[in-house]
Amino acid sequence: MKINDKYYISARKNFIETNLFGSREQITNEDTSFQICVEVLRIMKKRVWDDKYKNKKMFEVLSTVFSDEEAYERTPLYSPTAEMDVEFPVDRYTLKSVAQRLINFFSEFQISPSLRFIDTFIRTKNREEYVINYFKLCDSPWINEITQKVKSSEFSCICDEANKIHFNPRTRVNKHLSIFFGPAGTGKTTDAMNSAVGCIPCSSDMDCKELLKDFKFNNGAPTFEKSDFWTAIEEGKTIVLDEINLLNRQVLQFLQALTDGKDYVDFEGTRITIHPDFKVIGTMNLIVNGMTFALSEPLVDRCSVIKDYSLTADGICNALLGPEN
Repeated sequence: MKINDKYYISARKNFIETNLFGSREQITNEDTSFQICVEVLRIMKKRVWDDKYKNKKMFEVLSTVFSDEEAYERTPLYSPTAEMDVEFPVDRYTLKSVAQRLINFFSEFQISPSLRFIDTFIRTKNREEYVINYFKLCDSPWINEITQKVKSSEFSCICDEANKIHFNPRTRVNKHLSIFFGPAGTGKTTDAMNSAVGCIPCSSDMDCKELLKDFKFNNGAPTFEKSDFWTAIEEGKTIVLDEINLLNRQVLQFLQALTDGKDYVDFEGTRITIHPDFKVIGTMNLIVNGMTFALSEPLVDRCSVIKDYSLTADGICNALLGPEN
C-alpha cells in the first residue's frame, strides 16, 4: 500500500514490509515498530473516514515514534508539495513557561539557550539525547555537568511541560541540517545515504567554489558547472557532507547562511534559490587520535537532528560480514 510518493507499507503472511523506519525492511510481531505498522494500515483502510481525518489520525500515530517533521513526511497528504491542513493551537503561557525554565536550567553554566535551541528541543522526542549531543558537538566545557543534570527531576518536569506543546511542522525553524557523529564503522554514513542523492568528502582545503562548482572541459574549453551540491540546493534534495567538521571556517560560515531558513544565498554575484526541502546531513568523527574536532555553536544551533553513533560488537560484525539473515 502506497502511503505517499516516498513511503509504502505492505502486510505479508508472516511479516510487514515497509520503509517507514528507514531503508527497505521486514518487521515481525516481535519488533517494537510492528504495532505502529498495524495501526497505520488500519487507518489507511478505514473507508468511512475522510482524507483530512485520516491524515490527522495518521500524524498522531506516527508522531509517537518520529519527530513532527518526520511524521509530517510520512503522512499521505503531507508530502513536501502538499499543504498542511491541520493546525495545532499553541498555548502561549505553556511555551513561555518552558522557555523560562530552560533559561533557568542552563544559567549555572553561563549558557543562554537560543530560539533555535528551544524550538528544536520542544519538537524533539528524546530531549535528553538532544541536549547531550548538542553540547558534545560544541565541545562544551560543561558537558559532564550537563549530562548529569539532564537526569534530574527538574529536567523531567521541563520535558513533561514541553509535551503539552504541539507546533505546526511548517513553522519549524531548523529544517535544512542534520548531524550524524561517531567513530568509523558505526554506520552513520550508510544511514545518511539512505535518503541522500550523493556524498561529498570534505577537507580543510575545500573552499566554497569547490563545494558549489565542478571543473570540466566543454568542447576542449575549461568551464565551471553547477556541482551536485548546488543542484541539491535548488531542487530540494538531500546531500551528505562526509567529515563536515574538517571544513574550514569560511565554508562552515557559508553553511550557516545556507541552513538559516533564508530563501536564497548570494555567491559570486549569483543568487542561489534554496528549495524548502533541501537538506544537508553532515557525518563526522568527533574525536580523532584523542583530539576533538568540534563544530561551532551557531552551526550546531541550526541542526534539526543530532545522532550519536557508538561502535558495538554487532555493528562491527555487520560492517565486516553484512547484516545477519
